[in-house]
Amino acid sequence: MTLVVRGMDLRPSTPTQRLLQMLLDLPEPTYLHHRLVTHDSGRRLAKRDQAPTLAAMRDSGVDGRVLVQRLIKGDLP
Repeated sequence: MTLVVRGMDLRPSTPTQRLLQMLLDLPEPTYLHHRLVTHDSGRRLAKRDQAPTLAAMRDSGVDGRVLVQRLIKGDLP
């Protein structure tokens, strides 16, 4: 694994993970943190809240290019 892409909410744990990787002599991936994708209400999308998965959205017929644009805008149901 060379790249980890995750939400900004996980950024504080990155130094601990880097330290563990160094102590275990594991390669350190590049970390990229993005803003959270949220509901219209401002709450983050989460599986525990039964938010739709990307796979479910694709399966329901949402075009991949449209999905990418909606993710960039943070405009998901």
